[in-house]
Amino acid sequence: MNDANMSHACSIAVPDRRPARRRLRGALALSAITLVALSLASRVNAIQFYPDYDEIARPAFDPDGTELRRIATAAAIIWEDYILDDRSFFYDLSWDNIDRFAEFHFYPGFSKKIIVDTHDDAGQPLNWYFDPTPLVNEEYDMYQTLYGASQSEPGFAGTPPDLLETGWEGGARGPNGVASGKLDLLTTVLHEMGHYLGINLDLADSAFNINPATLGGANVSVFATDEPFYEAEHLEVSTALMAADQGRGVRRLPSATDILATWDESQFSQFDVPRVDFIGAQSTEWEGTLNWIGGRVPDWDNQVFVRHGGQVRLTSGFSEAASLTVEAYSSAAVADNNFLRVYGPVVVGGEPAQEGEPTPLPGQVHIGGLSAGFPELEANSVQINLGYVNLQSPSSVLTVNGTLRIEPVGRLLGAGNVFARGQLENEGEISGGTFLGGGELILRTAFGGRLDLDGVSEQGRISTAYGNLRVDGTQHEPFSGVASITPGRKITFMQSFAIDGSLVFTGDPLNSASVSGTELWLRGRIDVTGNAVIEAPLMVFNNPAQETTVHAGGKLNLLPGRMGIGSSPDVYRGRIMLEQNAYLLLNVGLASSWELAGSLNMTNATVTGDSIINTGHLRGSGTLYVGKLENSGTVDVGDSIGVLNIGEGGRYVQTASGTLGIEASGFRPGTRYDQLKVTLGATLDGKLSVDFINGYLPAAGVRFDVLLASSISGQFAELELRAPEGRFVEGQLLYGADRVTLEILASGFTADFDMDGDVDGADLLRWKEGFGRAHRREQGDADGDLDVDGADFLAWQQQLGSVSPVPTAAAVPEPGAYLLFILASAGFRRTAGRKC
Repeated sequence: MNDANMSHACSIAVPDRRPARRRLRGALALSAITLVALSLASRVNAIQFYPDYDEIARPAFDPDGTELRRIATAAAIIWEDYILDDRSFFYDLSWDNIDRFAEFHFYPGFSKKIIVDTHDDAGQPLNWYFDPTPLVNEEYDMYQTLYGASQSEPGFAGTPPDLLETGWEGGARGPNGVASGKLDLLTTVLHEMGHYLGINLDLADSAFNINPATLGGANVSVFATDEPFYEAEHLEVSTALMAADQGRGVRRLPSATDILATWDESQFSQFDVPRVDFIGAQSTEWEGTLNWIGGRVPDWDNQVFVRHGGQVRLTSGFSEAASLTVEAYSSAAVADNNFLRVYGPVVVGGEPAQEGEPTPLPGQVHIGGLSAGFPELEANSVQINLGYVNLQSPSSVLTVNGTLRIEPVGRLLGAGNVFARGQLENEGEISGGTFLGGGELILRTAFGGRLDLDGVSEQGRISTAYGNLRVDGTQHEPFSGVASITPGRKITFMQSFAIDGSLVFTGDPLNSASVSGTELWLRGRIDVTGNAVIEAPLMVFNNPAQETTVHAGGKLNLLPGRMGIGSSPDVYRGRIMLEQNAYLLLNVGLASSWELAGSLNMTNATVTGDSIINTGHLRGSGTLYVGKLENSGTVDVGDSIGVLNIGEGGRYVQTASGTLGIEASGFRPGTRYDQLKVTLGATLDGKLSVDFINGYLPAAGVRFDVLLASSISGQFAELELRAPEGRFVEGQLLYGADRVTLEILASGFTADFDMDGDVDGADLLRWKEGFGRAHRREQGDADGDLDVDGADFLAWQQQLGSVSPVPTAAAVPEPGAYLLFILASAGFRRTAGRKC
């Protein structure tokens, strides 16, 4: 470096072209408090700036230089954080109205000064932006530029890594933002300090060489701009802080290129690049210095990026980072007994592909492996985008002190422990078990943490694809997503858990899919294929919309210690549907019976367990292996025709409020009419309702054994017989020692008033004679409403000639003629009646 009395001036201009940009999202946005704390932390070795304020001018906007000195202090903190050599830099700092087209001067050599301009060429005060929080960039939308995203950049010789950062800048937020249209004083002072640190070649050089050890061994130089001999050089990289131009409303901070380019003149040996990429030039190991841009293993203040398309493995005892971003096609692994602490966010995977674009491979973070050890990743927050976090061994630990968010295409899986100290928000999928070893994934909360396993969208999923899942934490709100359990796998809820969504069991004949817990509030849908088990000391089915379906051939063991809160007996208020040959075991551990206040539909299915008190609706065919079925609601036998058995050791008791429903479409029991079979005794009361369907009407004298039991006590208080439309049936019940039989006394058409087996003109005459004064069926009451009126005539009209041919002995007038005659007669009779 030439220490002659050289000067340097930088003009204000907006760059001619817009540089290629690579925007960074959440991982770069550390909180203001965290950034300030990291920036102000002292280092054992680092460069130090020592300014001496030299009052050359007293501009009205900063007469005593307070703002300039404050911004210069912040700029020094930034540079001191990036270069760790133990060197001191003394300089004079002042405002001055520089008589040239420039905003600031720098005098290298013996007289080292940073002079910042006060007025433009027209004599107007320059519009400087004095950032009140210069170590936080909230006034600007900062973005990163990488060499690989802008390879047309002419400023390099050699082959820089694609992930070499060439710019870190941002435009002022909004046209009316506080920094909009203003010159950023922080950028200006940082730039001038950069010249002091080495961006200031001697006359014989035209490029700044970068130490190969900081770029994975690559030989790279950065070209210098062609400046007059009396001016310091700039980098021929348009996005760099040390480029020649500075735009209004723009902030630029030192990029990796700016920092590493100081080596040529300064021969600094220790760089701490703020945003550091793993390039894997030496190996896949985190601890290899040649593997990182900057030639240094990251520590607590580095924002770390893994996006090189390969893997990095952390194999030393303890490592740190300010943030960690693992993008698509790349992976990071914490193995053995290693511990990685990330003080800010961990972001896994990039954005999903746009329509028409190929889907990128997911970003991956692995904790643990096949070898023994207790690996752990601790982070302030974790966001899983297009990627997954995999806990690969039972001793693996993921600790998140803030929010753990899983986006819709993200996934958390494995076998180990996840500690959520903030809120876990699952918009994607959480899956128990590893690809190879199975195991159990345990979700825990601590320090007020909460589990939102279905996310804000309520579309989140939990599953047991490769192993088991244990939920041992406080639930944020009822789970409305889908929980899928596969054969031989289990989900265990260790604290009270409410399910408004779906439990989907897919077992097989040998391996059940199961759910257990301490307290389960089951208000959503339960879907069972194959064998399934639900077991908990307390299950609450208090939602009438709750639905349980056991598909054909499936089996559900429902084993609650109790059902319901404060109820005796325990109450089920949902809906259970058992398809062909399905099986339900419902055994309430702390009670001998349970109340069916909802519904149970059976299709040749089997129910085993405690006694049932039915106050809802039980329908179907199959077998109930229960001690007692007490019916105070409705029991409809058959689905639609079938036999319902109360198996060995079971009794049937019907109370005064109960109804037993039977359907009949023929005379054969079990295939043409329903039958209830009870192994032990039947105690009867309430109603028997028999519905003749599919147009079937039995003849008088036909008998139906609707109930079989070893003994019969009591009788039905009411018999209801329902015939097909337009017909009637009358019968009586015969009570035997082991059965209840329905005997048909009469049946026919409701408009066959003379009971001769057809509906004809003679029946019309019966109706006419009874019109307006009679109330029995043989007198013309076809609809059974205890009067004879026009509605009964319409019934006769609809049934006329429907069974037997019209008699030949007498002509039957057309319905229209009958109607005119009857209306006239009715009017006459009503009139005569008033005269009496």
